[in-house]
Parts: sequence; C-alpha cells; structure tokens
Amino acid sequence: MSIRYKIFAVLIVMLLLLVIMMNFVSGFIIDSSYDQLEQREADNRISQLHQALHIRSSDIGLLVRDYSDWNDTYDFSYSYNQEYLDANFLDTTFISQNIDVVVISGLNGTIMYSKTFDSTNKVAYPTDQAFLSHLRDGGYLLQRTSEMKEWNGYTVSSGYLGWTACREIFMSDGGGEPVAILTFVRWINEANIDRIGQLTTYDVDITGFNGLALEERLGHDRFNSLLNDGRASVAENDSAMTLYLLEYDTFDNPILVLSSPYERSINVQRIDTLHNYMIYFVLTILIILIIFMMMLERVVIRKVIKFDKDVDDISNGRGILRRIQVDGRSDEITTLAASINDMLRNIEEAQRSVVESERRYRAIVQDQTDLIFRFGKDGQLTFANDSFLRYYGMKPEDLGKWTVLSIMDPECKDQFDEGMHGINLGNGGSACMQLRCHNAEGQKRWQQWTVSRIIDLEDVTGSDFQVVAGDITAQREADLELRRYRDRLEEMVQDRTQELLAANDALAKEVEKRRKVELDLQESQSQYKAVVEDQTELIARMYPDGRIRFANNAYLRYYNLDLRSEEARRFTPNILDEDQNSYSNFLSTLNRDRPVGMTEYRVLLDEEVRWQQWTYRLIYDSNGTLAEIQGVGRDITDRKRMEEEMVRSERLESLGILAGGMAHEFNNTLTKVLGNVTLAKNMVTPDDPLHKRLEVTERSIYDAKRLTDNILTFSDGGEPIKQPVDLAETIRDAAGTATAGSNVRIEMSLPDDLLWADADPSQILQAVRGVLINAVESMPKGGVVKVMASNMMVETGEGASELAPGRYVRADIIDHGDGITKEKLLHIFDPYFSTKGRGGLGLSSALSIVKRHNGTISVESAVHVGSKFSIFLPATDRPKVTGPDLAQTPMAAHILLMDDEEGILEVGSELLKEYGYSVECARTGEEAIKMYEDAVGSGRIYDLLTMDLTIKGGMGGKDAIKRILEIDPAAKAIVSSGYSHDPVMAHPREYGFKGVVKKPYMIAEMLQEINRILDATDGK
Repeated sequence: MSIRYKIFAVLIVMLLLLVIMMNFVSGFIIDSSYDQLEQREADNRISQLHQALHIRSSDIGLLVRDYSDWNDTYDFSYSYNQEYLDANFLDTTFISQNIDVVVISGLNGTIMYSKTFDSTNKVAYPTDQAFLSHLRDGGYLLQRTSEMKEWNGYTVSSGYLGWTACREIFMSDGGGEPVAILTFVRWINEANIDRIGQLTTYDVDITGFNGLALEERLGHDRFNSLLNDGRASVAENDSAMTLYLLEYDTFDNPILVLSSPYERSINVQRIDTLHNYMIYFVLTILIILIIFMMMLERVVIRKVIKFDKDVDDISNGRGILRRIQVDGRSDEITTLAASINDMLRNIEEAQRSVVESERRYRAIVQDQTDLIFRFGKDGQLTFANDSFLRYYGMKPEDLGKWTVLSIMDPECKDQFDEGMHGINLGNGGSACMQLRCHNAEGQKRWQQWTVSRIIDLEDVTGSDFQVVAGDITAQREADLELRRYRDRLEEMVQDRTQELLAANDALAKEVEKRRKVELDLQESQSQYKAVVEDQTELIARMYPDGRIRFANNAYLRYYNLDLRSEEARRFTPNILDEDQNSYSNFLSTLNRDRPVGMTEYRVLLDEEVRWQQWTYRLIYDSNGTLAEIQGVGRDITDRKRMEEEMVRSERLESLGILAGGMAHEFNNTLTKVLGNVTLAKNMVTPDDPLHKRLEVTERSIYDAKRLTDNILTFSDGGEPIKQPVDLAETIRDAAGTATAGSNVRIEMSLPDDLLWADADPSQILQAVRGVLINAVESMPKGGVVKVMASNMMVETGEGASELAPGRYVRADIIDHGDGITKEKLLHIFDPYFSTKGRGGLGLSSALSIVKRHNGTISVESAVHVGSKFSIFLPATDRPKVTGPDLAQTPMAAHILLMDDEEGILEVGSELLKEYGYSVECARTGEEAIKMYEDAVGSGRIYDLLTMDLTIKGGMGGKDAIKRILEIDPAAKAIVSSGYSHDPVMAHPREYGFKGVVKKPYMIAEMLQEINRILDATDGK
C-alpha cells in the first residue's frame, strides 16, 4: 500500500473515530435532556391520575361524615326510627350520588340497615353477606372503625375493589357516646374508571394487585421500583409507554394497580433530532477531508513517494551497499537522505562485528539461568534475559514499566545506593551486593547482584549498568564461606607474585607477562564462579551416555557426591517410577530444532520424595553430533507442598461457609416444627395419650439441634456462646465419630462428680474430636486410646503456667503410637503440620478453640511409647434443671415479635398469646422500628421485643435495636438466631440486647428469658 493510501486510510479512521465520539457525546447530551423532559411529563400524568383517585376516595368520605353527623341518623341508630329511613335514606339519592352499598351496623356487629344499589339499572337489592361479615363481630371493617373512629380507603370483598368509608355515628355536636357505624361503598367498576378517565382526559385501566403477574409483566427491577415508589413507567417501544400507579388498602397492603398508556412524542422528536445532527456533521467533515488531502498531495506526498521508492530500491537491491540519490535541492527530505547514506556506511562497517557479538551474547547471556538485566542512570530497566523475565513473571513488552528499585525490598535501598556510590567513584567499575527482592509469586527472596558499569565511548562516566543476579536464599551461608576462600586465593596469588619478582629481577619482563596472565586467569575464574559455582541452582553437564562431565557445588552438595570417584561420575538421580515415562518422553522431544526444554519430576533422596524442576539443553559439536547435555535444576518441594495446602485450605473454608448456612436454615425449620408440636400438645389434656406422644416428639425435635451443632463444627467457630457443658457427655459424643471406620477402641474413665465446663458446646465438641482423631490416627495398626477426666484447682503461682487461678476440669487423652520427637513437638500446633505425612488444621483449631475459652492444651510424648494430650477448661457447677413457673407468667406484657420466617411469627405469637401476652409481629427491622415509633406516639410502649438477628433482604436485629434504643433508651429486647456463632449471640448486652435465645428453643426457654428480663425491670 502506498503512502498516499496509508495517509488516506489514517484520515478515514480518524474521521470514523471522530464521528463515533461525536455521536456518543451528542447522543449523551440530547438523550439526557429529552429523557428528563419525558420523565417530567410522565410524572405529571401519574400525579394527575393519583389526584383523580384521591378525589373519588375523599368524596365518599365527605358523604359519610355528612350523614353520620345528622341527629336523625343518631336517633335512628339509637331507637330504630323507620320514619328517618323513609325520609332520608332514599334509593334515588344514593343512586344519583353513585353510592353502591349503604350499611348501618351496631358497635357489636349487628346489621341495622343494609342495601346495595345498581346505578346503571336504577334498582336496589340486598347487600352481599360476604361483605356484611366484615362489619359483624370479628370483621376487619368493624375492628378498624373501632380503632380509628373514622376512616376511608380501598377494600376488596368477593373479588370486587371499592372505595369504602366508615364512621361512628355521634350527635351533630359531637357529644355522647357512639351508637353505631355508618358505611358507604363505591365499587371501582367500568363506570367509575370512565369517570376517572374523564377527570384526567387519559385512557385508564384499574385492576387488582397480583404480585406474580405484575412482576412477570414489568420485570423484577421495575416491579421493585413500583413497590418502593408507588409508581413506575415501562417503555413498550420508541413511541409508546405504559404508566403504573400502585394504591394500598387501609392496612398498607397493595390492593390495586392503575395503568395508563402514554404516547412518547418527545422520544420520537429526540430520535429525529439526533439523526439530522449526525448527517450535517458527517457531510461537513467529508468536505474538510477532501480539501486537506488535495493540499497534502501537492506539498508532501509526491516527494515522500520518491524518497520511499529510493529506499525501497536499496532494500530490494544490494542492501546497505546501495545509496540514496540526493539532488541539489536543500530540504528536510534531502537532509534525511544524506544522513541515511552516512548511516548505511557506518552500518556496513559494524555489521560483521555485530553478527559475531550477537552470537556470543546469546550464548553467554540468554542461555544463562542467572538473572541478567540492565538499567540506566534513572533506574529504568532497559534489558533483561529470559531467566529474569521468568523469575519476575514479566513479558518483554512490560520491561519499560519497571525500575531497579521496584523489584527490591525498600529496606535494601540504602545498601544498594552505597554500592552504586562505590561504582560511580571508580572502585573497580563494579560492585557485588546481596539484596532482598520479590519474585513473581510475591515472595521475598535473597539475591546476589554483581553490578557493573557499561562504559559509553561518548560518555566515559557510563550511561548504563549491568547486573548479574542469582537467588541465594538457601545459600547465603555457603556464599560467605566461598567469599572467604576467594579472598585467601587472591592473597596467595599476590604473595606468589611478590616471591617471583623478588627471586629474579632479571626476569622482570617475563614475570610481568606471567602476572598479567594470572590476573586474566583470576578474572576469568571469578566470572566463572559468579555465573556457575555460586549459583543456588543444580548445574550439571553430562555426556550422551549419562556420565557426568561437570557439576557445580550446589549439585554435589544436594546429592552428596565427589566427582573424583568413578562411581560418582556415573551417578543417576533415582526418579520415581510414576514419573519415569514422562521424563523419558520429555527427553525424546528434544532435538536440534528444539534443543531446550523444561520438565518437573520427583526423585527419591535419603528415603524422602523431593520435587525437582529442570531445564535441559542439548549441545552439539561442529559436525552436528550431540556432544553434551546441560541441565539446570532446582528443588521445588516446598513450593509444591504450599500449593497443595492452599487448595486444601480453600476447600475447608468453602465447607465451613456451607455448613454455617445449612445449620442456620435447619435451626429455623426446627423452631417452626417444635413450636407447632408444642401448640398441638397444649390443645389436649395431660391425661390424653396423645399428650404424652406429643411431649416425646417435642423433646426429640429439641434434641435434633445437636445435629446442627455438629454441622457448625465445620465452620470457623466464631465467638463462643458459653454455658454449662457436660464434658463427659461431650467426650462420649466425640469418641463415637473419632473412631468411626478404624480398629482403635477408646476406654473412658469419667467420674460421676465431674464438674461441668463453662464453654460453647459445639466448639468444645470440635476441639475434643480433633484431639481424639489425632490420637486414633497415630495408631494405624489399632489399639486402645485411654481418656480420663478429673476436677482440679489452680492456686496462685501453681499449676499450669498459662492458667489463671480457679477451678478447672481436665481431660487426658493417651495414645500408644510412635510418639513425637522433641524437635517436632514444637510444631504440632502449627497449621498443616503433621508427623503422619499429611497436614491439617485439627490440633491447631483445637488449641485455638480452647484458648478462646481461657483454657489450654498441654502435650507430653516419648518416641516409641506414645503421647498424652491434656485439655484444661474453666469449670462451673452442674446446672439445676428448672423451668419457668408458667402459672405466674405475667399476663399483661405487650411483646413485639420480629422474624422474617412467617411460620416462626405464626407459631411464636400463638404460643405467647396462650400464656397471656399481647403480641404483635414485624417481618423486618424497618417495620419493627416504625411499629415501635407508633407505639411510643400512642403511649402504648412494648414491654419487650424478640428480634431475629438476620433478615433476608431487610434490616436485622443488630441494626434495628440501635435505632429503637435511640427512640427509647429503656427498650428491652431479646436476640434470637439459628446461627449461634455470631458475636452478637455471645455478647448480647454489648449490642443493646437484654437476653439471648438460640434457635430452636422450647417455649419454656423463651418464657424463662422473658420472665427474667421483666422481673429484673420490676425490681423483683
């Protein structure tokens, strides 16, 4: 492609980008403006619709107030005066006022007068009994009117929606006691919907609230917006939209949805405006582009094409031996052509030396396992070999993003600056330093750097620095020894040189030549040692038959070899049989076209399996015959083990999260089942056989919560919720699961007077099980594990040093395994440490749990004898088995029960009501706060709240109690949850609660906690 078309293509691309950018910017500005206009018009229409509904609703309320304030209405309700009805309650009057139902009912629910009117057919007929039942004793309309005296709102009866207004009947002056209730109803039918349309001049449709159908029609997000804001708009297409308005009944429940179609004229205008704008913009840019191309062709492109043709002739002709033809005119292109000709001559001279230097450079630098890189005076990295890029996980194109300081630990900066200062002063032109750096995995590793200044002929102060580095984390001590050896060798060479000079002055010239040879040899040896001998990697070169030709010190130390023996030269690593085939297949893939490759395998070294990583290179002689095989390897056993443990740890963490969630849901289910069984039991007499059966079922369900405690042992434990725990029973439970599937038997000696432990039952069960499993696994051939328990007292200055003075219960677990050495005994509580070949969190987790209970674990062990683990826990007295005195349960307490489980609210309120409490329910923290605020405003404050800790999709008890205490600092609340490991459950008072009840719970437990809090409030 010629430069003319390239420039044209670039301009076309720039044009397209400019059009896209302008389309985006203009579209964003225009769209946002028109969207605001459209939204404002839609909001106005919804407000008009809402106002029309309010007018129809308030109209019927005014009619009820007028009729109920008449003294004649009061007289009729008081004495059943039929003359009043005949004179005032005329069918034509109600039909003309569009009243569909009129009812006068007594305060006790007696229907005194009722009639239903058909405004269309101008007739009257008896009122539907289903509607009248709402005004009779127990009906919600009667109950609502008794509470509020006067109200109007939406109701639904027998599937019909309507505006309903109710008011108690008084004397016209408002005096006297109410004698009856007057109710007017106006059904929301097609006629009334048409009247709303006439008021607003819009098409209107009103339907009952159907959550599932409405969510399916609107979508989840718009449905939630409708619930939260009471209004929503849904675009059907570019020209049409539907507006929705949600109305609520007198109990704040969604009851009806009003919808109205809306023509999107503003959106159509927005689309036309945007299209016209883009057409004018593109035409303008095209005209400018054509004019610019014509000027560019005349001034620049023709000369550039000629210059490009000459350069192309050089590249397609004799290469750098050709020259660009320069005419007599002086301009930038002519000057550039002359410069290129000079540069071609210089390139021609340097080409031969560059080819040879490049070959030596790649052989020396790129094939090294050392990390070789360069950086400028500003610290910016300018070059790095393949080993450096692999070590730091970089790509060649990312090299310019790094500086020499960014790859080292900040604490080593001063040491680095000091070494660089020495180089700049001219002390040998190089410096050796040991620094701590970060590898690709983010680990801190020690490296040895040899930094040299690269002399620039044009700048003798040096413009770049070269570093040869190697990882010496495991070899620092060996490096120090090698450094001392090197110093002694230099001293010996210098001493020998002085002796030769003193021996024969006549041979000064010869001595000077020898000294120069020795210095060159010394420098060569130093470079060799820095590159090979001082490496931490295992380096070896072998003949094709497998005999070792050369091995560095790291290789010899690793395999404990001495190459002076023929046996050592024929040494071959003991590769595991499972990896032998893959190793052989790897070697078979190496050839002249692919002489380098990397592989990993396991070897057996001193009866231990070790992982190794090797890079092999085939070395051919000048005839193309394989001469040697070079290998550079390292031990990666620790890295492999760390990777395995990280995977195992992530799996355990996932299992813990799953277990906690399962236990929480299961506890909620048990609470509902247990409460319903208790309700059923209370419905039969104690002498009924069914009562006994339900009592047994109730206890069995309650005992099932031990299953959730076992599930929770797989979670992270959390803060312990302490209570008296029977340690003997805990040991028996743990022994059953610890020995499952093994040939080990557990003998227990548990005294009857053993004190109980002050602990969290599920966490202590996990800790004891972990120690027992460790004892069972230490005896793979089977045997007996002994468990003994006893009471003990720790006095000041006595007993275990980690325990505070007081009473403790002690459990000794004794196994007869192989025992643990003193060295390994120091690490048995470290995470993932194991003497059995596989690590885990058993003992580490057990010690962490016991420490959280202010206890400790001690261990004694002897090799070939066995081990004894002793668990110390703070003791408490055995609890007295008592229950609440249900006969003395307060009968007037007002309780607010908050839970997001409908079943728990239902069964909990029924049980508390059976024992004389007044109960109201809330399903979220927000609802509980509003109900408490309303109660404070009405003067009927709740005596107690019971609050669920976690609420799905809403505010939980922890946040809700903070808001309630701000409203009423004297508020009293009990926290309840099925996930007992939350810190709030362990320390309820720190979060504002007076008590705690774990799910599932017996009604006796809840009553006992309620009575305790209320009794404390009464000063009992």
